[in-house]
Amino acid sequence: MIENFRPGTLDRWGLGFDALRARRPDIILCSITGFGRTGADAGRPGYDLILQGECGVMDITGDPKGPPTKVGTSIADLVTGLYASHSVLAALMRKSRTGEGGRVDVSMLDAMASLLTFNAGMYFATGQSPVRRGNVHPTISPYETFETGDGWINVGVANDKFWVAFCDVIGRPDLREDVRFETAPKRAASRNELVAILIPIFAQGSRADWLQALGAAGIPCGAIKSVGEVCETPQLTQRGMVQSVRHPAAGDVRFIARPTRFGDEPPAPSTPPPMLGEHTREVLAEWLGWTDDRLERFAVEGAFGDHGRSFVRSPM
Repeated sequence: MIENFRPGTLDRWGLGFDALRARRPDIILCSITGFGRTGADAGRPGYDLILQGECGVMDITGDPKGPPTKVGTSIADLVTGLYASHSVLAALMRKSRTGEGGRVDVSMLDAMASLLTFNAGMYFATGQSPVRRGNVHPTISPYETFETGDGWINVGVANDKFWVAFCDVIGRPDLREDVRFETAPKRAASRNELVAILIPIFAQGSRADWLQALGAAGIPCGAIKSVGEVCETPQLTQRGMVQSVRHPAAGDVRFIARPTRFGDEPPAPSTPPPMLGEHTREVLAEWLGWTDDRLERFAVEGAFGDHGRSFVRSPM
């Protein structure tokens, strides 16, 4: 069972872990919360924007001269869901070995804080909080974003081998002999001077031309694509990552599929998102052992509201 209410809500409804375990001793209950089931902030509501700020990610995201910036997708919601699925799978493996269920506690704050990785390491090592750097890497240059004549690209000259090839691709072999840029640490220290040289060079060519030239030399690079470009890119469509499903209310719906695949098979087809209450009878009957009489009484009492009455009474 998975729930994402504030701590204590299920207990008030008589559906807390102890009550569920009394009916199914092997049950696994995964509780997803904003700040965790324990601690001073346990009662706070969890929303993606709020957690992006509370976890430190917004403070290190965005232009150095601009405000803290949220990630463009609901990363706190998504990452927490991924951690929850991993945790449930681990609990199921334990259950297969011991027969025991248990409780899984996953909080959005814990999940997002875990993404700080080397940024947290920098603080623990130095006592200084990392600052916003935009698209710039703290110790590598050029390893950032450049504007071409018709779009943006990322370039990652991650070591001295790539630097040698990079100078040839941009038509500036003389930069290899420049004492300011001859080693990776020096390039990082002289980043402003180096970028000032590179900006007008990249502006002279198209995105496609630069990606072709850099890629042919083995230099890490990539386009900064729009969402529309990504949804239509052959690399995803040819691998079966863009799928379509027929929904009873919305019609044909295209979506990005699950990224998991087994062997070389494309992701398995998905079922359409369920309608409100579509599986209520099925879930209550299968997992809680409720009889048809009890389901009917539950509906009549209005436990699901006006919508719930019709769905609970519908055929399973």
